[in-house]
Amino acid sequence: MSYYYPEYVRLNTAAGTADTVAICFHERVEVVAAKVVDVGGIAADPSNYATFQVLGNDKTTALFQWATLNTAEGALTALQSEDLVNQGANDKAVFEAGQSVIVKVLKAASGKATNTTICLQVRQARKY
Repeated sequence: MSYYYPEYVRLNTAAGTADTVAICFHERVEVVAAKVVDVGGIAADPSNYATFQVLGNDKTTALFQWATLNTAEGALTALQSEDLVNQGANDKAVFEAGQSVIVKVLKAASGKATNTTICLQVRQARKY
């Protein structure tokens, strides 16, 4: 039986500060989706923006991403969740028990302050 459950990460940062959080899984899981919501909202900007990423099991490839760059996904409305964009790296979405997924916010130029929650949707990924 496959079931889904959420894992939450909070990224509360100053404008010029990036943040990285690791979540360790207790069983083999697949990360299938991610949502982002910011308490105050983040305006889209051509140079000062934040990029939220969920990295794959290789710790470098983005599985899901949202950038507040004005030519990318754009603004986050206060208290409204958005789906992070699947980056097509599904082959890196399965994590073994004990492995960690990395969730991070990167900043371009002076960036944006964040008070953001990332919700990961995961399901069991049993081997049969």
